[in-house]
Amino acid sequence: MQLTILGGGGLRTPLFINGLAHANERQMFDRVVLFDNDTERIELLGRLNQYIVEQAGQPFELVYTDNTKEAFAGTDFVFAAIRVGQDRSRVIDERVALKYDVIGQETTGPGGFAMALRTIPVMIEYGKALKQYAPDAWFMNFTNPAGIITQALSTVDIKAVGICDSPSGMKRRLATFLGKDNRDVEVSYFGLNHLGWISRVLVDGKDQMPYIIDHYEELSANDAEFGCFDPELVRGLGLLPSEYLYYYYSNREAVRNIVSSGQTRGEQIEALNNALMIQLRELMPKKQYASALDAYTRTIGTRHQTYMQREFEGRVEGREDRAGEQVFSGGYEEVALGIISAVLQRDMAQLILNVPNNGAIGGISAGDVVEVPTMVTNNQLRPLAVGPLPPSVAGLVESVKQYERQTVAAATEGDYRLALDALAGHPLVPSFATAKKILDDYLREHGDFLPQF
Repeated sequence: MQLTILGGGGLRTPLFINGLAHANERQMFDRVVLFDNDTERIELLGRLNQYIVEQAGQPFELVYTDNTKEAFAGTDFVFAAIRVGQDRSRVIDERVALKYDVIGQETTGPGGFAMALRTIPVMIEYGKALKQYAPDAWFMNFTNPAGIITQALSTVDIKAVGICDSPSGMKRRLATFLGKDNRDVEVSYFGLNHLGWISRVLVDGKDQMPYIIDHYEELSANDAEFGCFDPELVRGLGLLPSEYLYYYYSNREAVRNIVSSGQTRGEQIEALNNALMIQLRELMPKKQYASALDAYTRTIGTRHQTYMQREFEGRVEGREDRAGEQVFSGGYEEVALGIISAVLQRDMAQLILNVPNNGAIGGISAGDVVEVPTMVTNNQLRPLAVGPLPPSVAGLVESVKQYERQTVAAATEGDYRLALDALAGHPLVPSFATAKKILDDYLREHGDFLPQF
């Protein structure tokens, strides 16, 4: 059994490798292949990942390559987390939008739009390669913006599913607030990637939402992500928004906070990653693997601890301490491992995934990718019905879904007018004129990564 990690030179890969290595009691894989077209990163991170595997007792063979055929041929699962243009392109995405007082973020609004334009054609080519070399393999996408990318992959005849760790993180934090084990809590969640809400929180079959909403001040005082929302807003909705909805419900505040901080999240991540790469270039040739892993762990801990710090005006006191080895627990790797285990028919799992709607949310087309609870079993994905969209959020979801459809079409066809219409229709973009300025700036700044235009 083989797993291929597409984007294996990425700085989040060791999190996945560590989780996989310590899940060896399930004996999932005997071979894991790391693929990346950045030869330096795949070499440095490959050796660090090999050290992690060796420390875990070598539960599987780990190889790394920059050859697509070698990576895909005969594989059973692909986990994809790539970044076209690396961190520098993310900074451009953010800064161009902020120049026009529009939110700059890698998955939401113009930032997510620019990343999607760069990434969709590349991911479709990888999808076609997988269809050629391993047509029965599962393609698990974590590449951002995950919902749009998964929507684009639905045009390729492969078994694709989108992964995001935000919903599972919400569930885990609610379990902590309720004093319950995460396994004893079930949530009903609906929406699109980074545009979703929890509508029910079940413990022993009883809905705890009334209690949570009544005690929202207490929850928000101890949780930075929930704390970014006004309790009156939450009570009016009767829903718990994901943290990315802060960009919609408090748009002006988010823009102001980012600008006043003097540094975007992408700039912060770029600085952290560059500093880490300098350390790895020094330590890895000397085979100082333990020191390299320690430097990596500190960097990832800082990234987690400062997540959305600028948008929330520095309010991170409610976030759990992610220093040290705690950075290796939870997150998207758990969701991916849950899918793999269920597909291999060793467990039945209910996970919140990005999948074709197929009737899960009333009023949305069957082929539109949504983010909903999904049963994974018998090598199949079955989205669970969550009913029609509540009137309080229906308009927002429908307008963003239309933007996603148009963005996929624009990226695949290289059509300027489609791209302009998509961006102008996004709820966070204030006008057609602003959309045109942003799009023209992206095409100029990202020219090499947007050859279809």
